[in-house]
Amino acid sequence: MDGRAHPSKYAEHTRAGFTTGVWEGTTLVAHTTHIKAGFLRKTGAPSSDEATLTTRFYRHADIMTVLAIIEDPIYLAEPWILSRSYQVSAAPVSPIGPPCVSIYEANTGETAPHYLPEKNPFVDEMTTKYGVPRDAAVGKPETLYPEYRKKISPAAPVR
Repeated sequence: MDGRAHPSKYAEHTRAGFTTGVWEGTTLVAHTTHIKAGFLRKTGAPSSDEATLTTRFYRHADIMTVLAIIEDPIYLAEPWILSRSYQVSAAPVSPIGPPCVSIYEANTGETAPHYLPEKNPFVDEMTTKYGVPRDAAVGKPETLYPEYRKKISPAAPVR
């Protein structure tokens, strides 16, 4: 918000990225680049270090809506759009949270199997079990629409 330019494309990528913001009327628009590669959700799609995030903050009386648009040319065929709304609460918030509780999270000694690319024997387990083609399970954008069913098999039974 202080007018700084974005860093060069070779600058360090961090988990927080580099954000600049501008006001468009009463809407705050924040644009984030230089985000470290990771995942969009804990169990979701990966994200590359080329991902960008545009966040818009709208305020209507006591409701604030946050709209986030993630674009990643490496892993996403279309923008990923998230929206959340929050309402102001009159209830006071305690400045002191619950106490931390230390516990021992023991290692069971087992390890998770790891397979090299193209060597995982279970890669088609779900597609074979449910009779779904791999392309349909991968989740390309065209697989979202009912018309895709005609492409995979004209005689596919409707479940």
